[in-house]
Amino acid sequence: MIDYTITGMVIFLVGFVLTFFPPEKKMNKYGYNTKAARHSKEHWVLAQKLAGRYFLVVGILSIASGVALFHQTPNGTSRLISILISVSLLLVAVYLVERRLKEKV
Repeated sequence: MIDYTITGMVIFLVGFVLTFFPPEKKMNKYGYNTKAARHSKEHWVLAQKLAGRYFLVVGILSIASGVALFHQTPNGTSRLISILISVSLLLVAVYLVERRLKEKV
């Protein structure tokens, strides 16, 4: 079952780090680092906060979908579907963060 939920666990871990240990400097080795996030200090702080929260939610949803898929149809196709769900949710989260940052400009 771990292979169904590993993507969600990694996303959740990233969200946890961004939420509780956000990078303070713009060019840190980790963090939500896009052009919009580097626009200003205010954008940087907001990006870390939003990305952390969204990634936590995406991680939880990804883990839940992986567990559900494992119990429903444990095979190679459902593993792929689990990964695709996680990546799709992650892309939605990135889109939402970027949209919110562009509203602040």
